[in-house]
Amino acid sequence: MTRTLELIHERAADPFLRVVDIAAAQGLSEWDISSRLRRHTGRTFPQHVNDRRIRLALIALLTIGTSCQAVALTVGYRRPSDFAREFRLRIGCPPATWHRVLRLAARRHGHVDLGALGARVRRFNRRQLGWCKSTRSPA
Repeated sequence: MTRTLELIHERAADPFLRVVDIAAAQGLSEWDISSRLRRHTGRTFPQHVNDRRIRLALIALLTIGTSCQAVALTVGYRRPSDFAREFRLRIGCPPATWHRVLRLAARRHGHVDLGALGARVRRFNRRQLGWCKSTRSPA
């Protein structure tokens, strides 16, 4: 299982990564990989890949001159819209908002404190952008 997760982490930026590729690298079937991932981690193959891609994107967005579209393609999404949707679901705001908050924090403080950034994004959304519909809790 450890090797499977390592392969996912190594190859997550490949936009054409499939479970069959990871299975072939280990000499297992797709079903074996999928069921073992689900049984041991409680998550599916696509969830693991998307988690890794979003983590890579969070790091890439720290580069101030990087566009969100370039980040999407760099971390393995074929379409920027898929990246934006997944980012919003996992982080709670669009990638452009996250990038804007990073730029503001870097300008104001000379560095970015990632530990406190999550709460700041939500405050930033409410005050300056209006609360994003995508970040509201379902009623």
